[in-house]
Amino acid sequence: MLLIRPALFLTSTPLALYRDLLTRFGFVDSGIPAHFDFAPDRPAPTYALDLRGPKLTQHLSRLLSEQTGFNGAFSLGDRLAGAVAAQISTWSAAWQSKPSAPPYPSEQAAALLKKLTAREREVVDAALEGVPNRTIAAQLSISEITVKKHMSRIFVKLAVRNRAHLIRQFLAAQRH
Repeated sequence: MLLIRPALFLTSTPLALYRDLLTRFGFVDSGIPAHFDFAPDRPAPTYALDLRGPKLTQHLSRLLSEQTGFNGAFSLGDRLAGAVAAQISTWSAAWQSKPSAPPYPSEQAAALLKKLTAREREVVDAALEGVPNRTIAAQLSISEITVKKHMSRIFVKLAVRNRAHLIRQFLAAQRH
């Protein structure tokens, strides 16, 4: 499970190999109690990597030093650090701005939406805009698995087979 926010990453795993890789990459124990979602006998601690603000340039400089073997010899210059920070700010602004809800002018489309919960409507709005499950999860502050469960319930409620069929259903409903 991976929850991505602008420059903030959370993940958990029950596998020791992956936990080792996470710590080598710079993830630290988040302090969140381990969960047992993978299996009842396999605790999965949660790790965090915070790259907000100056932490990103520090992290990249550390990785460069480790990879080259020259401790402290490589650090991101002010110009590159500024470019990276500007790009992160752009991504953060784009992520934080909620996508505008598509208009549902027809009564048929409105009838379809009435069958759904408020959260399912949010998921449908994002899906109709072509947003992938991982991004929907980040935007709604839920896990990707929860998005998939919402999508499954939406498919049943609206009698559609998959995401493409869902989009065709709404396009057809908007035309009428």
